[in-house]
Amino acid sequence: MSGRLPFASLLVLAAGTFVALSTELLPVSLLPRIGHSFGVSEGTAGTLVSVYAIVVTIGSIPLGVALASLSRRWTLAILAAGFAIANVGFAFSTNFVEAVVFRAVGGGVHAAFFGIIFVTAAELSGPARRGVALAIIGLGVTCGLAFGVPLGTALGAVFGWRDIFLVASGLLLIAAALFAILLPRSRPEPQSGTRDQVKTLARRPVVASALLITLLLTGHYLAYTYIATFLHHVGLNQGGIAAAFFAFGVCAAAGSALAGIAHKVAPHLASAVAALLISGALALIGLGVQPQSSSALAFVGMGVWGLGYGALVPLIQSIGITSFVGAERLAPSVINSSFNLAIFAGATIGAAALSIGPPTVVVLAGAVLAALSAALLGRQSRTRHG
Repeated sequence: MSGRLPFASLLVLAAGTFVALSTELLPVSLLPRIGHSFGVSEGTAGTLVSVYAIVVTIGSIPLGVALASLSRRWTLAILAAGFAIANVGFAFSTNFVEAVVFRAVGGGVHAAFFGIIFVTAAELSGPARRGVALAIIGLGVTCGLAFGVPLGTALGAVFGWRDIFLVASGLLLIAAALFAILLPRSRPEPQSGTRDQVKTLARRPVVASALLITLLLTGHYLAYTYIATFLHHVGLNQGGIAAAFFAFGVCAAAGSALAGIAHKVAPHLASAVAALLISGALALIGLGVQPQSSSALAFVGMGVWGLGYGALVPLIQSIGITSFVGAERLAPSVINSSFNLAIFAGATIGAAALSIGPPTVVVLAGAVLAALSAALLGRQSRTRHG
């Protein structure tokens, strides 16, 4: 690699990541409309989210193994096109069973896509600039989470949910073409054999890191999945909730940019600090935001939360790639699996918590899990640098 960072390639990868992640999360906010169109309840429509997450969780590692030695350029182009096809099928589904099938197909493509896109960025940039490259791709993730879903939801209310998925399909086809044109013609650098890399995943440090990442992300998604419910519970209207999510998104983008700097110092310690920010923000929201309190406190809490989470996305990828020695190519697949397991676990635990208590319980439970994760990450940092 040359000393220059391949910004054009990285920006295309980040843009593709933004669209792909938005596609994954869109059904969460469109469930009432999707359920109504198929004549099923909102709870039943939630199957579209859980099936997708389960497929990604199960498929990430085996698909990462299968694709590890293939050309990044053409693999990503084909996967982006596959994403588009799955979205078109979902948009034109005539019954709920068809919709579930196409979402499952999309989950399989997602598992493969996110399993290699971060490692592709790391390979394009080289070890010295890996942190900056991962932060750029992480910006696509955080922007997809923060801006893609609210924007798609707003457009879906005007044009219909099927139209939004068709638009996403068009954007993914454009991404596929750009991958084929702009990504360099290269193959992955030789590493240890596939069997050796899979064996590496069973080592205690790798398993411990994966479980820790899952614990932290479960705390985040436990609260994030139901934060709109909480904000509505304390009196914010739709405009106020949208503004709170916007604050989260702006600060998440800033956190992702800062992570590129923190990576050079100590990614484990920086991740612990980010987890503490998330925990503190959730505690502030859960304990401080009350029905008669100022909405400004909610905006501050959402902003701090976004800052911490935005930093975590690239930092977690960096920890995986640098810690999974001997299985660097499979690290993003493991992390991708952890992300989606956390989405499933957070939604499931949160639903159970809401059945026995107010939304505040869910927010504070997320704060506790984030605080515990921060303590464990701090311990890992001391072990590595002490």
